[in-house]
Amino acid sequence: MKFVLSLVLPEGATVEHPLEGASVTLGRAATNDIVLKVPEVSSRHLEFVAAEGGYRVKDLGSTNGTRVNGSRITECPLLGGETFLIGERVKGAFRVESAEEPQAPVAVAVVARPAVKIAKPEPSTPTVVLKKSPAAVAPAKPAAASPAKPAVPAAASPAKGPLPVVRKLAPPGAPAKPIAAPVKPNPSPDEEGGGPKKLNFG
Repeated sequence: MKFVLSLVLPEGATVEHPLEGASVTLGRAATNDIVLKVPEVSSRHLEFVAAEGGYRVKDLGSTNGTRVNGSRITECPLLGGETFLIGERVKGAFRVESAEEPQAPVAVAVVARPAVKIAKPEPSTPTVVLKKSPAAVAPAKPAAASPAKPAVPAAASPAKGPLPVVRKLAPPGAPAKPIAAPVKPNPSPDEEGGGPKKLNFG
């Protein structure tokens, strides 16, 4: 539990003081736990004493007195929500706050994900196009070796000579015709003797 005393000063300012420990004193003197520099407040005006479950307030014989919920008191318990009038011009209120316990951190299951390796793009190599010159000819592929064919002996050509005489057979009953032998022309005078041939008449 948390106990807080909220005060409104004569000039209108609001201040809050937490009540902690066994005893908290309030007054104009500098030796008090809560110092109020107000003329109507006594040097030692009142005291807050820790009690079971909270605090009790005690007036220390102040000149102008202390009022709780509109009634002047000497001592009374504080349960929370009470209003004060300290002296004649300082107003106050007492409240109780629940201490907020720090919550335990919630465990969050973290699922490990496989690391993803991002492949960096490799610098592209410029494509080089080679133009073939007219003289550049692709080498011919060697032809498959075919089996050698056996040599065919050439037919012997007949020896050239005088053509044979072909006799034509006559049909049966027809008289046979003599075949004239080829007449050889007489040699010219120039070929035999190299001059004119003399005729011998006797």
